[in-house]
Amino acid sequence: MFQYSKYHTLSEVDEAGYRNCSTASAVLSSSDGNTTVALTAPGDRYFVCGNELHCLGGMRLHVPVSEPASPGGAGATPASPGGGG
Repeated sequence: MFQYSKYHTLSEVDEAGYRNCSTASAVLSSSDGNTTVALTAPGDRYFVCGNELHCLGGMRLHVPVSEPASPGGAGATPASPGGGG
């Protein structure tokens, strides 16, 4: 969730847009001050303030999205047949 004042906007951009603070190829742009973005797929996501000077000043965010954890948690091993123990 992004919350920001009326002096800012939110744009989701590609990696080049993030590096260059460019919103020319933005896949999402919002200016409502309260934007929720679902992170449903793994991969890198990049967000910047649409005001280039604000972005160059550090108002940008890289979000690496991981695969969801498998059921049972990481490192879980299935029980051996017959109880084994």
